Amino acid sequence: MPIPYENKEEELLKFVINQVDESKAYQQPRIEQVREYTKRYEAKRSISGLLGWGDDPKRNPKDSPWEGCADVGIPIDAFTIEGLLPRFLKVCYGSKPIVWVRGTGQSDIPNAPTVQEALNYQLTRMIKIYRRMKLIFKTVVMEGDGFAKCVWEKKTRPFNKVVYYLRDPLTQQLILDGNNKPIEVKSDFIPQADSNTGVAPELFKDEIQDEKVIYEGPMIYGRTIKELIIPKNAISPEIDEWDWICDTYEVTFDWLARKEGEIKEGKFKNLEKIKEDLLAKASDHNKAMREPILIYEWYGKYDINGDDKDEELVVFISPKYKVLLGRMLSPFAVRPFFHYQIIPMEGRAFGKGVPEFLLGLR
Repeated sequence: MPIPYENKEEELLKFVINQVDESKAYQQPRIEQVREYTKRYEAKRSISGLLGWGDDPKRNPKDSPWEGCADVGIPIDAFTIEGLLPRFLKVCYGSKPIVWVRGTGQSDIPNAPTVQEALNYQLTRMIKIYRRMKLIFKTVVMEGDGFAKCVWEKKTRPFNKVVYYLRDPLTQQLILDGNNKPIEVKSDFIPQADSNTGVAPELFKDEIQDEKVIYEGPMIYGRTIKELIIPKNAISPEIDEWDWICDTYEVTFDWLARKEGEIKEGKFKNLEKIKEDLLAKASDHNKAMREPILIYEWYGKYDINGDDKDEELVVFISPKYKVLLGRMLSPFAVRPFFHYQIIPMEGRAFGKGVPEFLLGLR
């Protein structure tokens, strides 16, 4: 791969956008195929031609082999898919508890039941593993491929909080501390008069919105080939054998702004250019802040230090605004994705799903 001498980050930005955009165009026919297979699953009746499955019979009546002929179909795709799902789930998550814990040493034995209960609570109540994996398996059966993405997530919930500050009774300005922040006190605090002026500050009551962490831990998200882009030359279903994998999703500027900071902490940089472009194209500030922003989250091999050896990187990019939001050496031993297939095909990255397998049944 080319070694960026003059501007490493600029070369990396161009490289990732070029690779992903080329592979996205190559992957598009497959994306269109699986969308039609989804229509077959959703169809309630049969209409000649794949594009017509599930249409309104009044707008598109069946007139073949003669006008007014019967239009009754059996949704074999849906029956087959719904019949397979419980089998998958029972094999993977049918046992109770899902996780068994056994101590390795004598001192671990008393703690094993507590750890087991905590892990199962996390899986069933916080991650909701059964519901999430059911949707992923359903994608696998319908489209031939389904992906699970595992991330470390912090979930917060906003709540209103009453606070008390010290205020100058003469100027009505909040009194600041050495860091130029309002001095916060308790509701029963009794201000003392200043020895020089003889004036005591007054309490000022205010209400602010704060955030409370309600969960911090692993989380699983289902992804499909409509969001995950893979190299166009991939010939294996094994993710770690690919040169790279790229997750794509849309966020708002508010979402990005809340995560501004160091990339090693899972945060972003270079947000000013995006903000400037958003505001330049919209007269309404609030509307501009809610415009969807496409993100490329890229995991792949790239020689970032010019030693002729590829490093495994994690890169975040806004392709529309040509902004590198952050990059770092990957902290993961393996890429945080799992690829599931029901009918794998030799020499292909993509498998086959039930609708494609039953395509000849009309």
